[in-house]
Amino acid sequence: MYRRVAPVALVATLALAACGGQATQPTIEDPKEIVTRSVEAMADVESVHFVLALDGTVNVAEMGGAMALNGTELEGRIAMDGSAAEMSFAVPAFLGIAGEMRIIGQEAFIKTTMTGPMWMRQAVEAGADDPFAQAGDPQEALTELRSLLDESGVIKKLADVECGESTCYQIEIAIGGEVFADAPEAASAAPEVLDALGEGLTFNVQFDKSTFYMTEASTSFEDDEMGSLDLTMTFDEYGEPVNVDAPPADEVTDAEGFTLP
Repeated sequence: MYRRVAPVALVATLALAACGGQATQPTIEDPKEIVTRSVEAMADVESVHFVLALDGTVNVAEMGGAMALNGTELEGRIAMDGSAAEMSFAVPAFLGIAGEMRIIGQEAFIKTTMTGPMWMRQAVEAGADDPFAQAGDPQEALTELRSLLDESGVIKKLADVECGESTCYQIEIAIGGEVFADAPEAASAAPEVLDALGEGLTFNVQFDKSTFYMTEASTSFEDDEMGSLDLTMTFDEYGEPVNVDAPPADEVTDAEGFTLP
């Protein structure tokens, strides 16, 4: 059975969120209120398109040293109710691997450059450890972020920025290292990862001022031992239909036990 694995970045999805609504109101100066408005508005959003891009160089002992992440990308469109999703990914530095995934109801179809031309069909096991649902479910991510900000973290509003044809609120969120250490995922994280996150991470998050849609979230990471990482995630096309077709039957094989590399 296909089981969706935990995200590469432990809390990246906490800052990856989007929201909907038609509010037209004066500029909000309180950054926590901006996030709260996003949580409230997100209730009616049914789908989202996202692009996750990674750059930098990380040290991977299992691969003999440094690995460049430039060009690593995950792009997808996902229905918030989990009924359908389609994604593509590319990791040029990892043997040039690229691939696609389609999720239709309780079935997942996966094809990669390392596994050949056939689509591999797997049953979907739903659960909170689903990275694709996390990445594409801004409502849940915003709710977790708002809860986190109530407990810890430093948040401040920066100058507004132009974002496409709109203007966006820009918020900086600093999350302390203790938050990562106390997270449930920490039990399965490599010690060197937790050590590297000891000083925490700072996220830059942008919200469309007229709709409260989050348009972008980014963070950077640098450690003498582990290397450097730049992560940027963008969101758009909220509410667009997610119509995903299963691959042709003669291009599908059952592959029990397969998981993404």
